[in-house]
Amino acid sequence: MTGRAAVVALVLLVPSLVGAQSSVDLAKGRPATAGITRTTIKDDAKVAVTRVRFAPGAAEVPHTHPYDVMLIPVTSGTVDLQIGDKKIASLKRGEVQFVPHDVTHFLANTGKTAFELIAVGVK
Repeated sequence: MTGRAAVVALVLLVPSLVGAQSSVDLAKGRPATAGITRTTIKDDAKVAVTRVRFAPGAAEVPHTHPYDVMLIPVTSGTVDLQIGDKKIASLKRGEVQFVPHDVTHFLANTGKTAFELIAVGVK
């Protein structure tokens, strides 16, 4: 758990550096989704860190990951987040949500402003 805590702490310090990164689609087999921009911060054998921006009305398709993922909002917003059977209607900046590996989840921005988060996948 100490390694995960260190990753989260690092991710909270990195957002100011994100502007220098290039935008890439990390959907890995999913079709690109209008209004969703993924920016890779780090992707190696141990961790995948991605900043995800959802324009108002943008929504992911339900999907899974082969590793645990932590979602860390960079902005607060009104969303439709489902992780398995758990449903969440709003997220606050810094409020970490845990997505276990192989659990179906998705997020839709139901607010009127852009919503951004950092997704940390621990491989």
